[in-house]
Amino acid sequence: FEKMGGKITAMERVRPGERDYSSVLMRINNAKPDAIAVVQTSVEGGYVAKYIKRLGIQSKFLGGMNLYSAETLTTGGGDCEGMYVVGYQFDPENGTAAMKNFSKKFEKKYNAGFPNIISAVAYDAVMLYAKALENNAKTPDQIYDFFRKKLGRYEGVSGTIVFDSFSENMPTHRILQVKDGKFVEVHQFAKFTEKDT
Repeated sequence: FEKMGGKITAMERVRPGERDYSSVLMRINNAKPDAIAVVQTSVEGGYVAKYIKRLGIQSKFLGGMNLYSAETLTTGGGDCEGMYVVGYQFDPENGTAAMKNFSKKFEKKYNAGFPNIISAVAYDAVMLYAKALENNAKTPDQIYDFFRKKLGRYEGVSGTIVFDSFSENMPTHRILQVKDGKFVEVHQFAKFTEKDT
């Protein structure tokens, strides 16, 4: 970030489960940042959104992938309006049929809003492990080789999964913004490749 010309004007930590962010946000705001980046859980992110609005902070609010969640919108309500979050391919409302189906089943089973990326990736991880076992890959080395050399493309509920030579998935990243109470894609980055690492 700093190599690209950015400047970190303040950095704060909070206790897990914190609900009152006023003192932390006032200290950050005194540094006059262009944006406030928050790495929190979905519920805590909703509380941060509430305090940003209550305190009249004008900086842009950026959240990590955990904030791309119905829980964030439920907790923060209208105070989430304008917030930006990072998302991967997973789009429970407008994505692939597999994504929409997973979302419907999740909402019905847990009587909750749409699932977040963590739920989708966890589901895909279990399905990929099962696929490795079906193909006789049982040891860590065999599973590693299966993902790297034999799997190819896997269309999961979190999106298309393709493992590189390090057995790392290289997902497409998106930026979403809360508009009229919903997450709307405002930018999609080019897919990362091994050359980018």
